[in-house]
Amino acid sequence: TTSDWAKEVNAMKEKQNTRPKLHEISYPPKDSGNENERPQIVYAAPPKTLKDQRIAWAMQQDWYKSSEWAQQVADIQARQDQRKRLHEISYPPKNHEFQDYVIEKPPAGPSLLNEPWFQNCQYHKELTAIMERINSREKLHEISYPCTRPAK
Repeated sequence: TTSDWAKEVNAMKEKQNTRPKLHEISYPPKDSGNENERPQIVYAAPPKTLKDQRIAWAMQQDWYKSSEWAQQVADIQARQDQRKRLHEISYPPKNHEFQDYVIEKPPAGPSLLNEPWFQNCQYHKELTAIMERINSREKLHEISYPCTRPAK
């Protein structure tokens, strides 16, 4: 009393056992001639669509060649053909690229804070008050915190 599913599984097992195994299959040798020779890769342009064919046909017509647009395209092409190529342009050496743009920073810190005109201004007084408040605080690592664990 085997179920349909069991019959199906048994049929698949029999079919699998009757097939040749991979190690039993013999493949013909590769007939390449020279084994060091790489296969040549052929780069093919995509096939032209109907729209591409129509555009090419229209560009060959006399009415297009005599149009103002065709003249502008020809002028652009002529300018591109006459311009200097990138490898012909001389560029400055790379190590001189940023030397002109280095700006020296004015000295900061105690030299500015010790100037008399700065010590007399309101901003200096406010900074001094802020620094006094910061320095007068109890340090976090010196603070003793109350125990928050419940007593047993």
